[in-house]
Amino acid sequence: MNKRMVIILASGLMISMLMAIFVQALMRSGSSQNKVEISKKDVLVASQHINIGDDLSDDKMTWQAWPSDLVFDGAIIRQENQAAGDALQGRVVRVIQKGEPILPTALIAETDGNFLAARLNDGMRATAIKVSAESSVGGFVTPGDYVDVILTYQVRVPSSNDGAQERAAEYVSRNASQTVLENIRVLAVDQDAKSKESAKIARTVTLEVDQKGSEVLALSSSMGDLSLALRKLGDTSHTEKKTDLTTDVLISNVLQQLNQSQNNSGNNAVRVYNGADVQQQMIRARIVPQQ
Repeated sequence: MNKRMVIILASGLMISMLMAIFVQALMRSGSSQNKVEISKKDVLVASQHINIGDDLSDDKMTWQAWPSDLVFDGAIIRQENQAAGDALQGRVVRVIQKGEPILPTALIAETDGNFLAARLNDGMRATAIKVSAESSVGGFVTPGDYVDVILTYQVRVPSSNDGAQERAAEYVSRNASQTVLENIRVLAVDQDAKSKESAKIARTVTLEVDQKGSEVLALSSSMGDLSLALRKLGDTSHTEKKTDLTTDVLISNVLQQLNQSQNNSGNNAVRVYNGADVQQQMIRARIVPQQ
């Protein structure tokens, strides 16, 4: 092999090595370009199917990574370590499918006329009652609180011939009070359905009750005065049995003493019938001295 052939072979080998190095460099360059991370943002989406009127809660929402160039206007984007439940609150006005982004436009605004209706649970009604500072815990009742409703009224015992009035006198003279509804949610104070830290003196309070409860409130309002008793936060207990009567006779020592004195006096009532007229005469029992 002559010198010229050796030079040609060496040159070919050199060129082959350079080409291999060049191809390898190109492959590495393409690989590094493929590894460039796509910019993403966390978008608030529904973690389950959400129906109309449902209240948004943590278990119904989650964050999902979306490419930044696909995020559209109106989408809720996560801020730092923000929890899903802190990003949006309220009730939805349309069905939201699982995985669908939750937009503020899907919620009912507190200024909308049907906002209160959207807050009602299934089968419940919103019923308003008149209140004052004294009957609404000094104005410290706010939307979201739970209360008991107390009725104070004048007892009217019908006049009859079976002695109902005489028997009723042992328990009540004129006034009575009783709890007619327990553990009732406050929906709104006046026309404000938004919870506030500060209290205010209200003229009306709207309560969430079932159909029977709305009837009880309507009738109770015509019978006497309604008062609200604020319940402890988280207290959902109910009275399982009827409580003792709360009447003026059972509270007033004076009325109790008068009843006791009358019972000890030996007085008896006799009805005198004169045609259609009936009169009741009290007759004191005569004490006969012993012989």
